Amino acid sequence: MSDVTRRDAMKLTAGMAIGVGALGTGTALGQDGSSKLNAKPVADSQLEVALKNPQMFMFTEQVVFETPVTGRNTFSVLFTSALDAHGKNKPAEIRRGSMGIFRADANRDAHTKKGGLYWKCGAKEGRIQFKHPGALVMAVREMDGTVRCYAMQIDLRC
Repeated sequence: MSDVTRRDAMKLTAGMAIGVGALGTGTALGQDGSSKLNAKPVADSQLEVALKNPQMFMFTEQVVFETPVTGRNTFSVLFTSALDAHGKNKPAEIRRGSMGIFRADANRDAHTKKGGLYWKCGAKEGRIQFKHPGALVMAVREMDGTVRCYAMQIDLRC
């Protein structure tokens, strides 16, 4: 009988949970009652899991920036270099007092290939930088306009 540590058991369990989550992300029947056997496969299963169970992830890096807040006419922050779970370029919109999870597009230009992200809020545009390109990102926009972006990875710690 082999010696299995608690840490090894937790890693195995987490890996199995991710695999089951990636395989079982849909229901057997769609909204219209049709079969999902011919549905498009999810290109980014890790993003899909993060959207359903963000507590399985830990933050590895943080970037903070400010956006303008002008009374009632507050604009959403739009991350224009974001990808959805199917690998399509879909800007991520984060309203004031909310959060969102998305994948950073690492194939847009030289800035994104180095871990960068582009954002826009009203007429103001900017960019931020993470250490690793294509990061899984959680963006939290506070009521005062502060945006905290976190790079995320699966937490395999015990």
